Amino acid sequence: MSPYHRLDLGIQYHTKRKYWEGTWEFSIYNAYNRKNPYFYYVSTDINGQNSLKQMSFFPVLPSISYSFKF
Repeated sequence: MSPYHRLDLGIQYHTKRKYWEGTWEFSIYNAYNRKNPYFYYVSTDINGQNSLKQMSFFPVLPSISYSFKF
């Protein structure tokens, strides 16, 4: 298999209010959009030639979340 690697980035912003504390989180999964192998399979074309194909999941995936506690 090909090497699997990715870059995940995240930053948190904390806020304090009178009755609760909040946290905003901004993150990016697989920041440089590498097509990492999830699995391989054998494919046969019309001429009967077999070839090894790679299946990849999850390109760049941003997310935003907010949590609070009181």
